Amino acid sequence: MQLTNDNGEDGQEKLLPLRLALARVDRMATRMATAMGRGLMCEKIPLAQSRGRVLAQNIRATRDVPNFANSAVDGFAFAFKSLQKDKPTKLNIVDEVLTGQSPTKTLAIGQASQIYTGAPMPRGADTIVMEEDAKLYQNTITIPNGLIKGANKRASGDDIRKNTLLMKKGKRLSIVDCAILASLGLEDIEVFPRLRVALFSSGAELTRAGGELKPAQIFDSNATMLRNWLQALGCEVFDGGILPDDQNSVASAFEKIAIGEHSEREPRCDLILASGGMSRSRLDCIARYLYRQKPEDGAFDFWRVAMKPGRPVGIGRIKNIPFAGLPGNPVASFLTFALIVQPLIQRLNGQRVEKLKRFTARLGFRGKKKKGRVEFVRVKITKPTYELENKLGLPILKKNGKSGAAVLSSVMDADGFAELDETTTSYEVGELVAFIPMREIFPSC
Repeated sequence: MQLTNDNGEDGQEKLLPLRLALARVDRMATRMATAMGRGLMCEKIPLAQSRGRVLAQNIRATRDVPNFANSAVDGFAFAFKSLQKDKPTKLNIVDEVLTGQSPTKTLAIGQASQIYTGAPMPRGADTIVMEEDAKLYQNTITIPNGLIKGANKRASGDDIRKNTLLMKKGKRLSIVDCAILASLGLEDIEVFPRLRVALFSSGAELTRAGGELKPAQIFDSNATMLRNWLQALGCEVFDGGILPDDQNSVASAFEKIAIGEHSEREPRCDLILASGGMSRSRLDCIARYLYRQKPEDGAFDFWRVAMKPGRPVGIGRIKNIPFAGLPGNPVASFLTFALIVQPLIQRLNGQRVEKLKRFTARLGFRGKKKKGRVEFVRVKITKPTYELENKLGLPILKKNGKSGAAVLSSVMDADGFAELDETTTSYEVGELVAFIPMREIFPSC
């Protein structure tokens, strides 16, 4: 079967611009998430197990945090009116307020209470002097002038006000989010069910780590990379194994997954993800399988995108299950997952899509590229040099390692990617460029 014509087009379509591919992913994922009822499903789980999960409810503060005025320091609490305007003030210590205990006395003008961090403010007090800033002699303290009213006092609701909308449905919970929910006293939280992903690799040249490496074989790094990435996104991952370069084997594996017959322990999944087998040779059986499907059995929504590395990426469906096919080369697989599949998963998971932030930087290298495609170059940040004056204080980007799509080690210690847009055909040292830091690519905790 011929997958491309003599003009380098895919079927009847040219390579799809990356920006259009991302728009199609968003539309398709929204449509399929609705059809699958993902937005209507939820489950209640312990807050202690909620990191990385996606909220299925809005969260409003049920109380002020803190719910009482308290001290931000170890020191002495008193009424601001007690202070002399232009000279130090002496106050009598009449009480001690311990953390976790309520004050027993109301302070009058000229009186102070010794207080500890987090302890409630005594009645009559509105200001606190730090212990190290006051001079203590027996039961008297001397406070220097210059202290402002309300110093070192944390008001009720200083962190969170009651009824504040804190988090919206669709937010992926971070470590800090979970801590904030705990500060409200929540024990359980409603989240969307984990997305169930069937993960396949493809290629007769592959074997799994720990196995015997035969002549002409390599270890499969994509499966490990993608499994860990999917789990970091909160997905359940079912290992479909390595598919041989055989059309019947590919068809059998995908169709069993699509109708929930992969195994008794692995139910019908929400997404099929495969790496390899996505180019246009006779051995690329995954791309050929999708191309041969009847509309009711599955199809590509798009296949092959104008980007480098990562061109042979495809998004579609098998039966009614979303499908994502990634290139076999590890760097291309890495990039297409980050740019295309990650937002697909976010949308299917009920999460708000988090667009990768770009920052401005200067190129520290020159080169040429093909017009009409976006190219991503692995880079490290270096300091400006005399030869490359940097008046704007922007980071300088240098190429990191070899540029081949199979050279995964060049990603290992890269600071990110320089993004060269579709209109660029050549670039020079010192030119401004979009920079995607590595921290923007991986899911936050």
